[in-house]
Amino acid sequence: MVYLCQFKNEIPLFALKIMTRANIKQFGIAKHVANERRVQSILDHPFIMHFYRSFKDENNIYLLNEYIPGIELFDAIRDIGLLNKNDSQFYISQMILQTEYLHTVHQVMYRDYKPENLIVDDTGYLKLIDFGTAKLNQPGQKTFTIIGTPHYMAPEVISGKGYNQMVDLWSVGIILYEFVCGGLPFGEDAEDPFEIYKEITKKPLSYPSYMSDKTVKIFIEQLLSRIPELRLGGSYQTLKQHAWFKDFQWDVLIAKKLKPAYKPATNKIVTNGQAQVMKKIPILEQMLKDVQYFKKTQPNPKDSEWDYEF
Repeated sequence: MVYLCQFKNEIPLFALKIMTRANIKQFGIAKHVANERRVQSILDHPFIMHFYRSFKDENNIYLLNEYIPGIELFDAIRDIGLLNKNDSQFYISQMILQTEYLHTVHQVMYRDYKPENLIVDDTGYLKLIDFGTAKLNQPGQKTFTIIGTPHYMAPEVISGKGYNQMVDLWSVGIILYEFVCGGLPFGEDAEDPFEIYKEITKKPLSYPSYMSDKTVKIFIEQLLSRIPELRLGGSYQTLKQHAWFKDFQWDVLIAKKLKPAYKPATNKIVTNGQAQVMKKIPILEQMLKDVQYFKKTQPNPKDSEWDYEF
């Protein structure tokens, strides 16, 4: 469960993720929970949710994160409808900056890029959230876990032959297709994961008849190449110089001075008045006090328990 909370009536608000030890044990996800904390603790990027610290008691594990006032990109694009080139560029460029940072600075693969895991904040910009599937993966290494959301999974994840960070660019390609075509390229009407997987691995890419922009088609086809190495085009610098991004102002985007494609309506955003003080959780008040003064706990490397970093 994720709770919105604050220390008494002070600002800022926080998003507190609480996971019970009983559930962690029941579902065998201790390694994933520890990995989520480990990945979040090293990240610091304007388009990625900020992690403050973690805590534990005898019953629960707690992850204290930045609260992002906004709505899921999933809901935003249903308000917008088909996106034009400028609006598509606005969102996709932020995803590329996110993946570039994750992949090149920290060797992190996210593994579940989808509109539900991207928040459009109250300024209209994106924040990537929920690192439960993320994994540190060194250059040249492959991992084999079949994980993610079926419609956004890359073919090499499904094949079980191993994959790397390039799976995230495939997912970004799916999202771009969704932006400009209004639907999904593979398994649009399928509910059975195996039917979706079959289309992802076998079905040729096609477009609606009203799609006439050749440049965006070429870019989508690069991102949705079934040869993972071709998605990047050599480097992130090359990717950002693709013809589809011609004249795009990357520096203005990074400064957050580009006009956003969409801003969530105020009545759709949770406000300070809806935050919970949550005094019923004994550890929480001290947690929030600590965060106010930016204190950090340090893991004990001598502790062999899976939760020693918390």
